[in-house]
Amino acid sequence: MQRTATLLALAVPFISGHGVISSPLAEFAPNIMRTTYVAIIQAFLPGKFDDSPQTNVANFNKAFAAQTQYKTLRDLLDLHGPDCGNTLPNVAAKAIPSDGKMTWKNPDTGEGFIPSHTGPCEIWLDSTRVFQNNDCATNFPAAPEARLPVDYTKCGPNGCLLRFYWLALHQPQWQVYKNCVPLQGNDQGSAPAVAPAPTTTPSSAPSLNGGQCSDVATGVDYFGNDVANVYVSGTNQDKVSACCSACTQKTGCKGFTINGDTCWLKSQLVNAVPCLHCISAAFVTSTPTQAPLLPSGQCATVQKEVDYYGNDIGNRRVSGSSHDKVTACCSACRATSGCKGFTVNGETCWLKSKLDVAVPCLHCLSAAFSGAYPTQAPPLNGGQCANVQNEIDYYGNDIANVHVSGTNQDKVSVCCSACTQTRGCKGFTINGDTCWLKSQLLNAAPCRNCISASAGSAAQCGSIASNTDYYGNDIRSFPVLGDAMSQRTQCCNGCASTSGCVGFAINSGTCWLKNKLANKSNTPGVVSGSYTTYRL
Repeated sequence: MQRTATLLALAVPFISGHGVISSPLAEFAPNIMRTTYVAIIQAFLPGKFDDSPQTNVANFNKAFAAQTQYKTLRDLLDLHGPDCGNTLPNVAAKAIPSDGKMTWKNPDTGEGFIPSHTGPCEIWLDSTRVFQNNDCATNFPAAPEARLPVDYTKCGPNGCLLRFYWLALHQPQWQVYKNCVPLQGNDQGSAPAVAPAPTTTPSSAPSLNGGQCSDVATGVDYFGNDVANVYVSGTNQDKVSACCSACTQKTGCKGFTINGDTCWLKSQLVNAVPCLHCISAAFVTSTPTQAPLLPSGQCATVQKEVDYYGNDIGNRRVSGSSHDKVTACCSACRATSGCKGFTVNGETCWLKSKLDVAVPCLHCLSAAFSGAYPTQAPPLNGGQCANVQNEIDYYGNDIANVHVSGTNQDKVSVCCSACTQTRGCKGFTINGDTCWLKSQLLNAAPCRNCISASAGSAAQCGSIASNTDYYGNDIRSFPVLGDAMSQRTQCCNGCASTSGCVGFAINSGTCWLKNKLANKSNTPGVVSGSYTTYRL
């Protein structure tokens, strides 16, 4: 884990152990963790993904090549996390690098890809893929930085959006990284040149139906005044329909321009310039129309194509129809303390502590939770085993399993007894009538009917400090899920089962285990703790 870097004239962003696009320079919103992953995908392809990083990436590439649902890495990652990650796509366009490269590095350390984070990456200019590699961390050096070749001639004269995608496969919870940078056109020099407005009214394309958006015009871009952008695909009619729908959901949107596979939402339609493949239209009313309602049980009006960015307290996989996904996500929110709503993106339900930053998201479904929380069941007594957690599985690291039955309390008692009598057992997960004994408690994942606990005393971790980081001395990291208490428990369990661990720091859903608690710093959002005792 790295220190917080201060950038002149910008708000202080948070830093972790990964990289960003440094050339051309990506820009970020204030107080955003620039270098963290933006989504987690639970391993779903056939094969083993809790092995070494090299084996994991080999298994992924084999399975990905055999499947037919996703043609490119972008097809998969566009379904997970914000469209451009934590970067800002609607900023001043950057000049195309003269060296024909895209540079990826950590702004603090200067490193490129972390060697352990094996996995594929891609670079796109609008809808054209210009770079692909099956294992970027292995094939491009970590120091002093990773420089990836890009065919910038694919960026048109009116500019383009550079998109970078990377999937890190070092554990079964795959980490999604996305960055975007708007680029000037190949003939634009140091600043975008605004072409004279057309002398004639742009010709309408009668074959395109704008729906709630009128005056559809081809060959015209309305330069500037962007308020957001979304990815669109399919025929021109499909793109217009999707772009218009996004505009209806975006406060202040008065129209849009489609350039390639990117829909640019506009606060006003001025500065018309010629653009060979662009399509533009005006939104006929400034009042967003409500999407058709989906039955949502105790969750209030479901919003289509809206994501509430950030404030995630947990996630779980959902499947089936849109109705099935909303029902399952609402049920999960009801059962999760502190959940105020959710966003469904693809097959992932993201539970939220609050709904306050709405952004367009083509395939998302969001809703607020309006019901009362269920009465909490009495806590389970772990006996000699501590930190009993409901609905959490610690994936992998199994050393034995035993059959358990009866009530949940009966199962916990039997499973704990089996763990205390098994050499090397550091904890367990109960799934149904099977108790899985574990050599380590890592790789926490949501599991609806699971119960997990560590084989130690009840006070393993102490000296919990908010907004505090201990810089460096990291021995491993892994994602943690749920509310703040659940994340601390998972991090403490991981420390208890990792040789040499004396404490931890939790930063944006990642637990960093430490072999020394030194270099203390005040870092907003980070929670740290010390590991105090362990008893088998």
